[in-house]
Amino acid sequence: MAETVYTRTIRRAIETLGGVVALAGKLGVTVAEIDAWAAGVEDPPPAAFLAAIDIVAQCWSTPRGVAVKF
Repeated sequence: MAETVYTRTIRRAIETLGGVVALAGKLGVTVAEIDAWAAGVEDPPPAAFLAAIDIVAQCWSTPRGVAVKF
């Protein structure tokens, strides 16, 4: 599958939270759904995509070394 804004954002959110299980729990979805979105098999629903953007944006808006609690 081609890399898209969806796959990049989901992968970055996975990295930010420390894993697929953590992102699935934060978004209230299954690990299988996260895997499908990260692989580009399916696009995430708009609400999940926006939540992933928020997770990534919060990480990038804090100084390095400062823990962000999600």
